[in-house]
Amino acid sequence: MSPALRAAIGAVHEAVRRQSGTELDGEDLLGWGVALTEIATTLAAACRELERRIVPYGQDRLLRDDQGGDPYERLGEMRRHLAASALALTEAGVQAQAYHRAAAHIGVEVDPDAGLR
Repeated sequence: MSPALRAAIGAVHEAVRRQSGTELDGEDLLGWGVALTEIATTLAAACRELERRIVPYGQDRLLRDDQGGDPYERLGEMRRHLAASALALTEAGVQAQAYHRAAAHIGVEVDPDAGLR
């Protein structure tokens, strides 16, 4: 795995870890909406790009399948999984964006009598 992919995974893990240890505020509600939307749509785009790049993968390579199957059928299977993942991540991005729109309507009212009780 490339260092860039390891760093991306680590950054997401760290953001989730840090969030779980802090009090949730309005900025967090909106920030996570943006982050989840961006992450889902970026991952969907990555799936589509990888699916596209798999097509010519075997053209200049001698491929084999470690279980004795047809490696080109395996590439087709990989592409189907990527297409399904892209579809699911696209829907996740839509849902995350809907979450963000809903979170944008949440405000906090200040109780002027809070200190008098």
